[in-house]
Amino acid sequence: SFIRDAVLYDSVSYARGLNYIARRLAESLSVDFEAAIPYLQNYGLGAFEAKKTERVKKIVAEALTEWASLLEKAFEHLASKELLPGTALIAGPGAILSEFREAVAGDAFSQWTVFGRPFAVEVLAVDRLADRFTHIPSVFSDAELTNLRIDLFYSSFQNI
Repeated sequence: SFIRDAVLYDSVSYARGLNYIARRLAESLSVDFEAAIPYLQNYGLGAFEAKKTERVKKIVAEALTEWASLLEKAFEHLASKELLPGTALIAGPGAILSEFREAVAGDAFSQWTVFGRPFAVEVLAVDRLADRFTHIPSVFSDAELTNLRIDLFYSSFQNI
């Protein structure tokens, strides 16, 4: 999503995020999808021994290559109207994987930023917003909020 001064200017979605990686992991490990999610969580938290970490890391890297190519198309679309801000906010459970954060912060996408530098990436944990949505109890159970999101801000979000 491209946000300027609290106004959503544009948004691009595609289906190759955390669930895609979980499906690839499930297939590679011969487990069902539900079993793959804890694998990704443990991997993201660094809770595996070295051998298992390397195996999961390889699967994640392969899936992330396709994800990054789709992200490149999304950034290209968003930047077709004007250059993008330098701050990218990542939210959702996929943010636990450092590979997502590193990909967004890499040099590959700097051609579309306003200063030609890599994005400054920040992770938005849901608990930082919980007190702002007390009037809508179901807001954090909504499937939309559990997806990996990358939001590009021109305005400051430091008070979030």
